[in-house]
Amino acid sequence: MIEYAQTNGFNISVTTNGSLLNKEKARFLVDIGVNALYFSINAGSSETYMKITGRRQSGLFVKVKDNVKTLALLQKEKKRNYPRLMLSFVISSQNYFEIKSMIHFAVESGVNRVNFVPVSSYFDSYSFLDLSPEDKKLLQKDIYQAKLLADQHDLMHNINELIQWVNMKKSGNINDVYLKMSCYVGWFLSLVLANGEVIPCCHCMKTMGNIHERSFREIWNSPVYRKFRKESKNFALRSKSLSNCQCSKCNLIPTNLIFHKILHPLRPIPMGGEELMGRLKGKVGTFLSE
Repeated sequence: MIEYAQTNGFNISVTTNGSLLNKEKARFLVDIGVNALYFSINAGSSETYMKITGRRQSGLFVKVKDNVKTLALLQKEKKRNYPRLMLSFVISSQNYFEIKSMIHFAVESGVNRVNFVPVSSYFDSYSFLDLSPEDKKLLQKDIYQAKLLADQHDLMHNINELIQWVNMKKSGNINDVYLKMSCYVGWFLSLVLANGEVIPCCHCMKTMGNIHERSFREIWNSPVYRKFRKESKNFALRSKSLSNCQCSKCNLIPTNLIFHKILHPLRPIPMGGEELMGRLKGKVGTFLSE
């Protein structure tokens, strides 16, 4: 399937936990020229990895790291630019304290980039994954060292966006931000659930249609989707979340702020994290000398 899609001009990205990757599969992915490989790890230690995944093999975490490293070395050996290798970590109450270890994992495995994604707990049964106010304070203490470590090793990352998210979550001003700008999610994102339902984002369970009934193109251009875009564009006029959406938990604020900055350069909105970013500059010497 991957080979067929690649030879027909598709841009192919593969998301995997890396546990079943071996040298043969790694060679195929490098030779076929897959555009990107995302490794979903979500832990910085074997103990946390076992807790989050529910898999009790004590050596699995190390095996996954070795699998990623094997692919990175093979790519280097073949002098290929693709696939781009990225590690993905969903930050939650179960692993936020390992953010520096996650950077070490990325450096040791030889990937190009690391992405941190704030957890999305739409349903109350998963609310235990949300970071508490104390968790956010502790994460903020480690986050600047994680950024400095990544920069020191020329590792691409999105830690600045995570800093913005932590600061807005900590100050509780997400709703205040959306009173000053639109939500652009209806133009750049769409999720297709296992049952075929199409929803705008992970915090909005408003169904736009079902791909088993209509094509995605038809759903994307449908009156229902257009109405959603109009409502989210006029977010500030509503002064409340959209129906069936939990906008107060939004983790796409950094992305929305980027779109706002491009579309409205004369109407800047403080993005959060300025104080922490100032501390980063002052801590460089201290951290590197430790």
